[in-house]
Amino acid sequence: MKRLPTLLLLPALALAALWWGWPAPKGAQVYAQHCAACHGASLQGQPDWARPNAAGRLPAPPLDATGHAWQHSDAALARLVALSMAATAPPGYQTDMPAFAGRLSAAEIRAVVDFIKASWPLGTQASQALLNPNGAAEFARLLQQAGPDAEWTFPGECIPPGTQARPPQ
Repeated sequence: MKRLPTLLLLPALALAALWWGWPAPKGAQVYAQHCAACHGASLQGQPDWARPNAAGRLPAPPLDATGHAWQHSDAALARLVALSMAATAPPGYQTDMPAFAGRLSAAEIRAVVDFIKASWPLGTQASQALLNPNGAAEFARLLQQAGPDAEWTFPGECIPPGTQARPPQ
């Protein structure tokens, strides 16, 4: 019974992915089956995610642009999915997030990371792209894809919240 909401969510995610040009349906499918139960159907995360819960663990953070996933490179995000926070956190850190290595292939992990990234505003995608070895090329692709009239909203840590910026012409 617990899987029913996730199964109902899958078609909606796939349609949204196709509508907005997200890398789906594979990424949407992987997200719906393995991530949405904790990180939320809309990538919104759990309430009060930045404070430890009663068990002393941090709830699942948002994966949309309101969270901090964009502050990590693609390789770091893939590592977090594959190995969990337990592999990168200090000794003794406890997490509810399982490691997905062995459950998901490298291609499925990449698809879900791409799905998550595609939900972010262009400025957030660009900021995150620059953390990757091929970041300049990815940034150029985003510029070309967006066109000259696109709105570029950057993360709050880059410019003041609510500020809109346009790429240089």
